[in-house]
Amino acid sequence: MALHNPVLMAVSGILIGIYFMPSEKDLVLDVKLNATYNYIVVGAGSSGAVIANRLSEDPEISVLLIEAGGSEYGNEDISTPIKAAAVENTKNDWSFYTVSQKYSHQMKQEQKSFWPRGKVLGGSSSLNYLAYVKGCKYDYDNWEKEGCTRWSYKDVLPYYLKIEDIQAPQFYDSDYHSRGGYLGVSEIRNTPLPEIYKQAAHEIGIEHDDLNGENQIGFLYMQSSTKNGERYNTAKAYLRPVINRYNLHISINTCKKGIMTSSGLEGHIFGRMTDRNKTEPLYPDYQLEFFSIAQDDLFIEKGAPVNHNKSVIKLLQTRSSSMEFTVVIIQQHPKCTGYVRLQSTDPFDYPEIDQNYLCEYDDVKTLLSGIRIMRKLENTTIFKEIGATYNRLDFKGICDTEEFDSDEYWECIIRYWGMTGYHPASICRMGSKTDPTSVVDPQLRVKGISGLRVVDASVMRHLTSGNTNAPCIMIGEKKADLIRGKDIVKAFRDKIKHLKIKGDSF
Repeated sequence: MALHNPVLMAVSGILIGIYFMPSEKDLVLDVKLNATYNYIVVGAGSSGAVIANRLSEDPEISVLLIEAGGSEYGNEDISTPIKAAAVENTKNDWSFYTVSQKYSHQMKQEQKSFWPRGKVLGGSSSLNYLAYVKGCKYDYDNWEKEGCTRWSYKDVLPYYLKIEDIQAPQFYDSDYHSRGGYLGVSEIRNTPLPEIYKQAAHEIGIEHDDLNGENQIGFLYMQSSTKNGERYNTAKAYLRPVINRYNLHISINTCKKGIMTSSGLEGHIFGRMTDRNKTEPLYPDYQLEFFSIAQDDLFIEKGAPVNHNKSVIKLLQTRSSSMEFTVVIIQQHPKCTGYVRLQSTDPFDYPEIDQNYLCEYDDVKTLLSGIRIMRKLENTTIFKEIGATYNRLDFKGICDTEEFDSDEYWECIIRYWGMTGYHPASICRMGSKTDPTSVVDPQLRVKGISGLRVVDASVMRHLTSGNTNAPCIMIGEKKADLIRGKDIVKAFRDKIKHLKIKGDSF
């Protein structure tokens, strides 16, 4: 669950366009398919592209990668980070909508949430906002504690090291980063704003740290799946370098029945509630994302398709400004859960999705905690120096009867303006063989069906802290080794042997 809160300030940006000439590279996708394959991977997304690459490293193994969408190659909207929203609600997006929500989405048409999901090579890594966030050690240690053996932080960290080709020199010698992997990762600071965010956080006692280092709590510069100013989706990172392998076939547009050099996101704050349940793992409860872009008229009309009511769009335009940055507050570990179900026996019918946001007040309280941090930032010296003030979202008939800045006021704002944070997970959750709540075992094999595995965000035991693209890539890397029965990360395990991971606290 995410809440968007624009804050006014003066800022200018530079848009850099990156263009591709048509290439014959995609002709390699036009191949005659075999009658049989050792492995068929359905979906060329954040996990599927990884598995197809790794399994086809063995020349004796044949792999067919099936993608319902088309090629990403030469698509400027995909390759240019700042144009992420332009890919949504196009042929490269499944463009799902949820059922009407009972407790939230009051400003949306029919109170339905728009759920973009990638339908193109690279999957959702071709249309996400590029945040590269591993999550924290407590996420994975809790998975293992609940029966997901060999999925602790100590087990998954070597795979993150295997993935990464860090572009930031200050991390070249870090135990938590590595160079030479398929995925380019850059630390993004395209405007002066991240330094202002950092200074404001420092003023209220929140210190700076490495987003993907030892400690996830604090202010953290954006780390992005980009390299040389371009999006590094899993198609570019994992498929393009090996696309000529004779034992890897890629079938696109196939349904199987049965700029700035960033997206605008330039910083995060992860934090914990002061009155949190002391029995819960010490992962962060909320995330603030700092977007150095304005929700002005152009953004409202041409930006992310969020399914606003037309009347709401008109209200927003009365207060929009090109002199803004935006703070998005995201619930990290919601108490509420929803479902994804089949609507019919027709495999081409879209599923019925009900995320059931804000069904419990605890989730509202978590977002309130994030709002209180935002309000403290607004009162810092550095924010006052640049004239940053909250662009209010109460209008006549919308949250205008509650006292401003009271919990009741903010609860109204949350339920009215809150929307998806784009990180659905856990509908095929992992667990022990005897766990009745799980769909797959710790090797990601579907229980009761031989030869079928699930490898994507749906297998997460619980949602990780932060954005989910990096964990999906890690899950793909780890599952490829589980299938092959190989240990490809020994060198990375040796690298982190000296770290006191077990029993540490951040």
